[in-house]
Amino acid sequence: TWSYEVTMQQVILTFGLIYRIPLPGDLFRAYVAGGGRSYLTRITTNGDAADSSFGENEETGTSWGGYDALGGDLFVGPGSVLLELQFGYAAIDGTYIRESNAGALTVAAGYRFFF
Repeated sequence: TWSYEVTMQQVILTFGLIYRIPLPGDLFRAYVAGGGRSYLTRITTNGDAADSSFGENEETGTSWGGYDALGGDLFVGPGSVLLELQFGYAAIDGTYIRESNAGALTVAAGYRFFF
């Protein structure tokens, strides 16, 4: 028998451009965005096989990828209500996690304050 546990932690750094699509009126503004992302990962594995522990192993790495986003702002008050659909992706090929990826489809909703 064997068992293992894998924990992956990520810090995501994003850089890119946003283009606000000009629409008639000042209440709503759609936008598109895109750019690059750096995924800083730390992967920890721990497990045992045949009642013998193979210990804890750690691997760190940096993967480069990108993101695209489509969203809109509804301007109310000192800011805007926003809704955004975002896709990010980067390939990960490490020692413990082979031929995988850090990909996500994200929906964000919130309120932005403008100062």
